Amino acid sequence: MFQLIFRGECQPGTDIETARNNARALFKASVEQVDRMFSGRPVVIRNRLEQAQAEKYRSVMQKHGMVAYVEAMEGTVEPEKEPAPQHEPTAAKQ
Repeated sequence: MFQLIFRGECQPGTDIETARNNARALFKASVEQVDRMFSGRPVVIRNRLEQAQAEKYRSVMQKHGMVAYVEAMEGTVEPEKEPAPQHEPTAAKQ
């Protein structure tokens, strides 16, 4: 599982007030919530996402002038493809 993290960073060419206004509209957030988002500390925007979902959210934030990060959630492990079980040859019945 993945989470979307925001640290208050703006895309190059986007001023902070534009990014703050975009965040407020995009997330329907209060001024206090936007202040927390732009505090410079990491804020989890969404969690428990599949990687494709998290990347989609990251892309939307990027289009609105914000830099977001997709990170694996602590305590989660990427699913590994397990090899097919090997069957021991059985002895021929006599």
